Amino acid sequence: MVRRHLVTGFRSSLVTVMLVLVPGCLQRVMVNTKCEWPYDNQERLDLRKAADQRRLRDEVHMAEELAIRYMDAGRRSEGEDAGRRRLRPCINALFIQISAQHAVCIDDIERARTQRNRVADVAFVIFPMSMLFVLVSNRLSKQILLPIDGRWAVVCVTLVASVFLTVVAVMFGEIWAGLVEAIRIGNEHLSFRAARIPWANQHEYLFCGGLLLFWSTTAIQYRLRTYTPDSSAPYSRRFFLR
Repeated sequence: MVRRHLVTGFRSSLVTVMLVLVPGCLQRVMVNTKCEWPYDNQERLDLRKAADQRRLRDEVHMAEELAIRYMDAGRRSEGEDAGRRRLRPCINALFIQISAQHAVCIDDIERARTQRNRVADVAFVIFPMSMLFVLVSNRLSKQILLPIDGRWAVVCVTLVASVFLTVVAVMFGEIWAGLVEAIRIGNEHLSFRAARIPWANQHEYLFCGGLLLFWSTTAIQYRLRTYTPDSSAPYSRRFFLR
């Protein structure tokens, strides 16, 4: 039953992922390496509206992508240092164009730079990693409880296993989050954008949350085995499970 709910939730997340990815994929056809803004529509944005906030965020992030592609093209043709010097003037020029087209100030653009697509973060990274961690924790907790008869032995093994699994999960999650970000923006060179990925900035919270999740999973498995003892188990085992 639990697996069925997990599969259903995973399928619904895939639908959400497609809804988030398609607009980004359509925007990629507008990218170039010449630091040229591909839009010329003059439309004032009302940043009190959530839709206009998202639009400004997406356009600002696209301007950053154009600037990074322009920098990378310069690094290949003119050298490392010359290419890097292209980045800031290009970003400034594109931001000025966005500001003029949408009648927003540079401060609004700078705020939009730090905004994340929360739907993409949850659908691509947080939800699948959480489901994977729960499945692995559930499997591992069963293996821990199976051969051990002492309560304190279960506690000690659970502590060691939870620390090991959580450290691995945090490391793997950071790699996965970076991969998802590269796919989402269509460029493996994240540059300064890598520092904005939430996973990379919340290791301590993720570690503590992983420990609590693993311990909760193990506690649930322990209670289930306590209330559903195996009648074919040895007497000492059945006595311990009561």
